[in-house]
Amino acid sequence: MMTEVTLPKGLAQQRAMNRKAMQAAAGKQAQMAARARQIVLDSGDWLSAAEIEELLPATEQRSKIDLQRHLHQGWIFAIQHEGIDYLPRYLLISAHCLQSTLELAEIIHVLSTQKNNWEMALWFASVNSALRMYFKRMPGES
Repeated sequence: MMTEVTLPKGLAQQRAMNRKAMQAAAGKQAQMAARARQIVLDSGDWLSAAEIEELLPATEQRSKIDLQRHLHQGWIFAIQHEGIDYLPRYLLISAHCLQSTLELAEIIHVLSTQKNNWEMALWFASVNSALRMYFKRMPGES
């Protein structure tokens, strides 16, 4: 038979306070993650496949890169929100054609060993002057 161990009153109170502090921190982290995801979505740097197709001229839609193949091979990645996959806007270069960038594929490969897709999107959204050339706006955008 096991005997019940009673913690000293001070230690029991300290553990209860620690549990509450950890719960509060977890809640704060969840709020921060949700806010960061919303910033990424609101940035305009992520588009649904339908939005990408809409931005391509009809002739280029017929000859567009196979997005599913590129996703499977890890050359690009998507984030999911409310059941919709969003792809990075950098797939559309200034000539309005779809392109996979091999340099970014190497970065994605390294990051994917340490981060999930949302974490990679947040990493790409962070201030990083080395990546600035990949995230230029489309012609006519501010």
